[in-house]
Amino acid sequence: MKKFLVLVVSFLCTLSHAQKNVGLVYGDFNSLSDQTSIAVKIDFDSLKVAGYGNENEFVAKMKQRFEENKKGGGAKWEANWTEKRTFWFERRFKTLFYKYTELDSLATYYCFIVRPTKLHAGFDTDDETPSAFLSGEVYLIRIAEPNKILAKLFFRNMRGEGVVADPTGGLRIGDTFAVAGKQVGKFVKSSIRKNKKTKR
Repeated sequence: MKKFLVLVVSFLCTLSHAQKNVGLVYGDFNSLSDQTSIAVKIDFDSLKVAGYGNENEFVAKMKQRFEENKKGGGAKWEANWTEKRTFWFERRFKTLFYKYTELDSLATYYCFIVRPTKLHAGFDTDDETPSAFLSGEVYLIRIAEPNKILAKLFFRNMRGEGVVADPTGGLRIGDTFAVAGKQVGKFVKSSIRKNKKTKR
């Protein structure tokens, strides 16, 4: 009976971890306990788009599709995508992240490197689902020692609704970055609070 209960508890713990949308892979946030600010950098180099491959392949295929529909449409789509990625996706993540961590961006010591790794862009882009989903990794580094990783997080299946009639997918994808920023921010804030309590 005891062995059975141990197996059940073990299974439930494994299931709970598997269902987490944000979690710590390794490391800790002890270094942030006395910090009031932190930098955030978003690195798209590892991004894969479902049904397309890497981001460059996604952009190339979408450009071709829109160019076939209308001359000049491909270049317009690419410009729109580049603008949204820089000024919309990043901004939405950072805005929600800073809101929920209650930190500011005037950092001199530490930085979070956010690496989106997998994106389902939704209708008008992959035609699989009206929603967009984003997964990725987050690394905490000391700015003076960028090759030394202090902690690694994961986030997965951050859902963005937006609207169906959205040819660039920008609104839905922007929502996924906003949700990711919120959830990662809440996780970091909670972890810092726990570290402070432990030190008392």
